[in-house]
Amino acid sequence: MKSDIPVVVNFHVNWCEPCHILIPKPQELVGDKDVDLELHAELVHTFEVKAVPAVLTVKDGLVIDANTLEKLLENLTSK
Repeated sequence: MKSDIPVVVNFHVNWCEPCHILIPKPQELVGDKDVDLELHAELVHTFEVKAVPAVLTVKDGLVIDANTLEKLLENLTSK
């Protein structure tokens, strides 16, 4: 995930219901990635994913923005 343009990465696991409900599927967003952490567990440490769902914006291999379930719920309830 070393791209010089920002890439939105949706980290999830298949059994996580909020992952399927709250976060848009990256395949709906051109150029974005959908990562099942059960299949790519090494990325938990690489990107310091602490909870799912997690949507990270990555550029040049570095996280430049992060949205977790907690942030998403906070945004929903503040409106």
